[in-house]
Amino acid sequence: MNKKHMLKILFLLSIVILTFVMSLTSALAQPILSVSNDIDLGSNDANRNQTYTYDFTIKNTGDESITNFKIESSISYVQISYPELSQIPTTIPANSTDIKVRLTYVIPTSKDSVKETIGNLIFSGTSYSLSKAITLEARSYLRFDDVIIYINDDEVDDDDLEVRNGDVVRIVVSLENRYSDDDDITIENAYFKIDSDNDWDFADGEESDEEDIDADDVEDFEIEFEVDKDDIEDETITFLLEAFGDDEEFNFEHYVSKFLDFELVNPKDEILIRKITFSENPVDCHDEFVYMDVEVQNTGYDDQTQAMITIASNEYNLDWEDKVINLEIDEGDTYTHKFKIPLKYVAKSYYINVEAYNDKWKTTDEEGVLITVTCSSTPPITPPFVEEEEEEEEVTPVVEEEEEPVYDSNGLKYEEPVAGSSVFKSFWQKFLDFIFPFS
Repeated sequence: MNKKHMLKILFLLSIVILTFVMSLTSALAQPILSVSNDIDLGSNDANRNQTYTYDFTIKNTGDESITNFKIESSISYVQISYPELSQIPTTIPANSTDIKVRLTYVIPTSKDSVKETIGNLIFSGTSYSLSKAITLEARSYLRFDDVIIYINDDEVDDDDLEVRNGDVVRIVVSLENRYSDDDDITIENAYFKIDSDNDWDFADGEESDEEDIDADDVEDFEIEFEVDKDDIEDETITFLLEAFGDDEEFNFEHYVSKFLDFELVNPKDEILIRKITFSENPVDCHDEFVYMDVEVQNTGYDDQTQAMITIASNEYNLDWEDKVINLEIDEGDTYTHKFKIPLKYVAKSYYINVEAYNDKWKTTDEEGVLITVTCSSTPPITPPFVEEEEEEEEVTPVVEEEEEPVYDSNGLKYEEPVAGSSVFKSFWQKFLDFIFPFS
């Protein structure tokens, strides 16, 4: 092949390559419309039946113009304008500057408070289309007045929500009706529910009981659940608390929400103190002792065979300690031990420290409790022993039978003569009269 023929072939090949590159460049050139914000209208404090405006900007960052450009709203009460332009733009040139767009809208009377998608804003042109969702939120007169978290009946701070398998979590929510007394509007059927961003089937969807809340008043609601999850890993769980209530006057739903982060931990060897109770508290100092029950639980994922519980007090007049060792507690199981605490004759409150140890005899939980000793002025009196009285035999009186009377020939009743009686006197008188007739 001669040199002239070679040059011809190279020339034709370069034309083909250039044509391909130009066609590829043309294919890559396209308009790209950038919208500065999400189209979120209203707010938790936006009033119904009131007019609002919302501004955002658009620009074409692509290499090709958008012709026959227009913006349309699928919602009739959302109007579109261009506050900085004298006329509606029909072409957005390539690599354009920002164009301000204004939406004017009125929140309907029946709009629920919750933020929700109500329609779309459609940006279109020749061979181009883009859709953005429109959300709308309205004022809620329902408010979280307070949220208190209890883990195993102990109140904890919002920033220290650490839970383990077997923990009982109680969420107490105080909901406020922000209508004034003059408004006198009740929020009916109020309640709250919880959902997590993870697979917490034991808690997801739990709801409190429903209750009405009068104007300018607060009511408490609660949810309780036990952490019960297989294959636990250390992780952060975010809970969404959502509260709802019906407006008795305007027939829309009030809504408010809040997030809570729980730290789920799963140690290997851990014994936690679950409950401490006394047989009585306060206790009288004249008693010799009091019983204290300590309940612990194995919250780790390994069985424990040498766990230990110790209790001690270095308080004045109660310098004393005790322990129970080599406890076998399987994963998730609980164990309760009854300690016998001696008492002293001093009235005061005594601090007792309780510690739980795992198999490695490492302290995994600690809790302090108070036992209050009171003293009466004198020791309690023990009643004296009293013998039981023998029952007396009932004596039946003997009644003597009366003899039948005897009468003489003159019909006079005969009586047995008695010394000194008138019968004897009559006999002797007759005898003397017979001897001495003239005396």
